[in-house]
Amino acid sequence: MRRALMVAAALAAALVLLGLALPRQRHVAAHAETFDAFMAQMLEEAAIPGAAIVVVRNGEIIHSAGYGFADVDAHRPMTPDTPINLASVSKPVLGMGLMRLHEEGRLELDVDVNTYLPFRIDNPRLEGEAITLRTLAAHTSGIGDFYDPEEYTLGADAPQALDGYLADLLAPTGARFEAGAHYLKTAPGEARAYSNLGAGVAGAVLESVADETLAAYQQRTLFEPLGMTRTSWRIADYGPHELAVRYRVRQCTPLLPMCADTEQPAWNEIVSRVFDPPRRSSAMRPTLNSAIPTTPTAVERIGARSWRADDGPLERRRTWRRACAYSGKHGGNASPAGWGA
Repeated sequence: MRRALMVAAALAAALVLLGLALPRQRHVAAHAETFDAFMAQMLEEAAIPGAAIVVVRNGEIIHSAGYGFADVDAHRPMTPDTPINLASVSKPVLGMGLMRLHEEGRLELDVDVNTYLPFRIDNPRLEGEAITLRTLAAHTSGIGDFYDPEEYTLGADAPQALDGYLADLLAPTGARFEAGAHYLKTAPGEARAYSNLGAGVAGAVLESVADETLAAYQQRTLFEPLGMTRTSWRIADYGPHELAVRYRVRQCTPLLPMCADTEQPAWNEIVSRVFDPPRRSSAMRPTLNSAIPTTPTAVERIGARSWRADDGPLERRRTWRRACAYSGKHGGNASPAGWGA
């Protein structure tokens, strides 16, 4: 056993030394003389196809710019008005809808979500547990993380309704319940475990209480009132070549059969930080969209304007702050009640 450990340690040390001897990416962005030069170099160093920024001061946009490409193959430039997939940053947007319903007295944060759902969720490992919106928001609900990229539909909206999809996975009568395979052993509120599936349950609660889809509800109550004309939960609402292409970036170490991509975060971290291969060895290929696409300038509307406005129920400071507030610490990690990414 000791000999095996020594051999493994020697191999690991040899790999590290070899990695140090291999060509590495030059990092010069920090020494750029202008911000535009910094951004251009940073995109190259980090193998990012495109990015857009919006700078807000006192609730007003003072600068916006796009860098790189929204579509690398078509050389379509990125702009501040290019709709970009927000991925998990969509969760605070969902939080805005839930807090609106809460302020209207239509749902409570600390009651069992089965009160609202059209199906029943139940962790077979526990007795008498109550999963609430607050524990869902804090990622302490006891629902495990789950998503399957193979189930995504390329360039189209999901064919199955949200409540049906969740019932299949989480309801004891669901076709894919698998003896509660998607639940954890911890009781709600005990431990933090990031859960996209839990956020989906919160979305189903919103749809049940509002009696309309999440997409329709937030289009009517949030996006349209704020003039967010290029924001929607539905891919079908966007025209051809309107969205920024979402890329999966793969990088390989020179001379070594060692590759990783953005779908392998832990291994990707090792390859990028230990070996730091030149970005010319990186490859980008389109991948599937998920969550809500919107533009950087629209994010300013939902953020800065909602924060400062106090003249209506939609944009009250209290709603935005509660949607992004911290609900406590679990396992050393602060847990945003606003579905923090």
